[in-house]
Amino acid sequence: MKRFPMLLTAAALCALMLGGCYGSRYNESVEQFAGCWVNYDNPEEYWMFWKDGTAQIGDKEYTFTVDESYLDIVLTLDDGTSYDADITASKIILSDGSDTIYLYDENDAAIIEAREKAAERAEYADLLKAYPDRGGWMENMEYGDIPRLADPDYIRASVNEGVFYVHNAEELASYNYYVNTSEAAQYSDMELCSDIDLSGYRWAPMGWSGGVNIDYPFTGRIDGGGYTISNLTIDCGGGSIGFIGWETGCQVRNLHIEHASVTGDFDTAILTGQAIGGVYENCHVSGSARGYEAGSLIGHDAYAVILDCTADVIVNDEPFEFLTYNDYARSQIVIEDWVEITIDETNTVTRPVVNGYENLGWTVVYNGITVLDRNAENEYSYQYFGTSPGVYEIYLTAWVSGQYVRISNIVTYTIE
Repeated sequence: MKRFPMLLTAAALCALMLGGCYGSRYNESVEQFAGCWVNYDNPEEYWMFWKDGTAQIGDKEYTFTVDESYLDIVLTLDDGTSYDADITASKIILSDGSDTIYLYDENDAAIIEAREKAAERAEYADLLKAYPDRGGWMENMEYGDIPRLADPDYIRASVNEGVFYVHNAEELASYNYYVNTSEAAQYSDMELCSDIDLSGYRWAPMGWSGGVNIDYPFTGRIDGGGYTISNLTIDCGGGSIGFIGWETGCQVRNLHIEHASVTGDFDTAILTGQAIGGVYENCHVSGSARGYEAGSLIGHDAYAVILDCTADVIVNDEPFEFLTYNDYARSQIVIEDWVEITIDETNTVTRPVVNGYENLGWTVVYNGITVLDRNAENEYSYQYFGTSPGVYEIYLTAWVSGQYVRISNIVTYTIE
């Protein structure tokens, strides 16, 4: 077993090994592991393998064997730990069935990035101690300057008060961080109390999916108070990218976002990347949005209620006349075989047998707001239960070219 003085650091050991181990990485079995590797998840931990079958992992010494077949490579340490291995010129992937370890060359870009992130986490130590990122937001998503700006004392005071009263970028980032990292933030509220200029900051969406134990959609309420957030800049990979990333049933009112630049891979827009059933009232956005299936106010929209909202946004470098991507997509669909529905004196709506369409549904609009989407596949007549005074519109929808669109005439009745 090779033993080295404890004062000799792992990094120094790597330097000593370069001449003796790197030259024969692609020989037989044990030799292909020979070299100095760094653990991506713990970039201060070195895995050093010698051709004679000895190894040092962190501060512990081992012997190891390699069993290699035509398709499989298995690395086994003398403590009984066994890994399925996949090895390339600059990376080793080890899996023991429950955990995966990624080992890279010392100077690989991935290790440089991992060390930069580790340094950042040291900077955010107080924040992470007070409000741990248990869902893995910072591991899985791009978070920009949010943790650097977030203030744990402000978060604590706001949680105790029940509302985040936001006056500046630091407080807005604190709300963002809390929404993205705390399960208790599902229904947290925010009130904007002044205009905020985000020039020079790398921002990140609020609300995301893929947490370790739970998803983190934005489900809270925002009252913008008529104030403006200006110069918002988000440039993220992945989907559901916007000031709000992914929401399920949130409420946003009286909020203005001006001169924004938002870029994502898909489902991208300035206010919300993916809206599932939220309510948006008296909101205005301007700027630019880029991504596949991008919109202006909202990217992907599923049953969101949008009232008195406007947008002045260039989408994928082109003028965009719609508030959501789905509005645009529906405008491109031409219905040639319209269905005729009827309504009787009891306000019961009846449809004929319909061929050539999938996922038939009834849609009910009350005073301009969609209040019901109901399956109509096996239902030829339907009477809406609402009795409040107002105007009711009912029509038939179907799944056409990736969107739910109207395929019938609209029947209307009024309750005085």
